[in-house]
Amino acid sequence: ARTKLVCINRTSVGSGFTCDVEAVCSIAHEAGALVVDDAIQTLGAKVIDVKRDGVDFLVSGSYKWQCGPPEAGILYVRRELCEGLEPAFWSYINVDRGPGVTGMDMFPFGAQDHDPLESYPASFPGNAQRFEPGTTATDQLWGWHAALRWLNSLGKEKIEERVHGLGGYLMEGLREIGCDVKTPDDPEEGALNTLRHGLIMYSTGSYEGDQASARAMRARPLKPIGGPTVKYQGGFGGIRVSPHIYNTEGEIDAFVEYQKQVMKRL
Repeated sequence: ARTKLVCINRTSVGSGFTCDVEAVCSIAHEAGALVVDDAIQTLGAKVIDVKRDGVDFLVSGSYKWQCGPPEAGILYVRRELCEGLEPAFWSYINVDRGPGVTGMDMFPFGAQDHDPLESYPASFPGNAQRFEPGTTATDQLWGWHAALRWLNSLGKEKIEERVHGLGGYLMEGLREIGCDVKTPDDPEEGALNTLRHGLIMYSTGSYEGDQASARAMRARPLKPIGGPTVKYQGGFGGIRVSPHIYNTEGEIDAFVEYQKQVMKRL
C-alpha cells in the first residue's frame, strides 16, 4: 500500500531533536504523500515558515513555547487542499452563510436543531475555518493573543537566536559536570541549525540518578527554566529542561550547580 500521510514532530519532546521539515516534505511529496507537522514543541522557539517548508498541515497548541494558556490550538491547512477536504462533522458554525452573518443569524430555524447539515445548502469556507465546528475557547484565545503580541514585540528572529543560545549554554554547562547530553549538537560552530533549539535532554548516567535528580530539583524547586521531567522510552531518556526567552545565564548556572551537588550525593 502507498504511504499517503507522513506525520512528524517538528521537535521531539523526548530528545529535543528538531527536524529539517523542508527536506521531509520534499521527500514525502516526491512519493505522493502529504505531511502533517506537529509543531507544538517548536512554535515560539524557532521561526516557522510553512510555505518555505511546504507543509500541508500544521497543528500546535497555545501553551509551551507560545507562552499562552493551555486548552486552545490551531490547525493550518495548505489552501490548495481545503476545497478537496470535507469536515467529518458539520454544523452551522463551520459553513459559509455569506458576509456579515454571525451569531444566531446563522441558524435558520432559530436553534441548533438540524445537525448534521446533510441537506443544508450552504457551502464551507474556502480556508481552514471549515474544520472549526463548534464554539471556540474564547478565554484561552484572548490569553494566547496577548502572549503572541508580546512575542511578536520581541521579534521572532531574536527569540530564536536567544533560545538557541541559552540551549547551547545549558548543554555546555551540563557536559562540564559530566552529564551525557542527548540533544543533538550544532553541525558547525555558531550555526542556528535545524537540529535543536532550547529543549535539552540529558542524563546523569543512570535511570536511578536521573530520577533522584529530578525529584531533588522539583523539591527545591527550580522552576525558572522548567520543571525537570524524566522520560524513558526504548532505553533512551533522561531529564528534560527547556530555557526560554525570559531566562538568564545566571539561572542556568544555578541549575547546573545544583545538578552537580545532587550528583555528588548519588
